[in-house]
Amino acid sequence: MKARPKPGPVPPVTSKAFVYTPPEPHVLSEEEVKRFWAKRREWLDGMLDMPRGSKYSDPIEEGDTFALGYSDEDFEAQLVALFHPVHFFPVTLAGTKHDNDDGTRRDVVIAMCRELDLLTLVHEVNNTHSKTAVAVLQADGLQLGYLPDHIGKEVISKQRNGWGLRAVFREPHFHPERKVVVGAAIYIFQPGVDGN
Repeated sequence: MKARPKPGPVPPVTSKAFVYTPPEPHVLSEEEVKRFWAKRREWLDGMLDMPRGSKYSDPIEEGDTFALGYSDEDFEAQLVALFHPVHFFPVTLAGTKHDNDDGTRRDVVIAMCRELDLLTLVHEVNNTHSKTAVAVLQADGLQLGYLPDHIGKEVISKQRNGWGLRAVFREPHFHPERKVVVGAAIYIFQPGVDGN
């Protein structure tokens, strides 16, 4: 049996090893950020009055929304810092898949909201479907949807008793497979003494 030859010295590496250098992250300037949001707003404004069934309308996808994606902890910390609420709780809106009476699409209205945008709660006393209907509106009056009836009833009662409840936008909800806007969540709260 032949003896195995001893390994000789390892030859030096003559070629340069490839080293991956990641590119420097590009930080958007304030001007670029403004241009981005202006373009997004322009596109969403065009979608606002376009019926969902139209061949020219687009579904509003996850990347099309203005929401920044706060975690629950960060969102609630910001809410407490801004408004010093005595109480607060999240609510999933109802009626978000319908269009508004003026033809505007609620999914587009939802897409234009950012976390902590102040919303208006309006009791629709003449609503033929429900005596406790509470519409949820953006500051410009466009409707996102309604509070669920059982929560609307509670909010109406508390408002009559001087609670001064307010609401802010929390986040859009997306279809689990198609990732298009199908709903939204808000927070209802009672501001503290030193809240806005």
